[in-house]
Amino acid sequence: MKSLLEKIIIRFILQPKSKWKADDQVYSPYDLAKGFHELKLVVRNFFRDAVMIIVGIISAGFGLKGFLLSNGSFQHSGIRSLEFT
Repeated sequence: MKSLLEKIIIRFILQPKSKWKADDQVYSPYDLAKGFHELKLVVRNFFRDAVMIIVGIISAGFGLKGFLLSNGSFQHSGIRSLEFT
């Protein structure tokens, strides 16, 4: 009986690449190792992208709160020194 990890590797990594192979195809340990490596890369890149998106949202929130809305109102004028002359 195949382990859960082998089933995941075969179903999501190896089968989409080889559509001409039958469902009961026996994969070599080399193919499974390559599939495991690719699965690790896919999962790592997915989590890295998710973390970068979250960090970007948080930094945009700090930028809006700290720089644009620090006075309590949004300033529409570009240069403040021209208003006093």
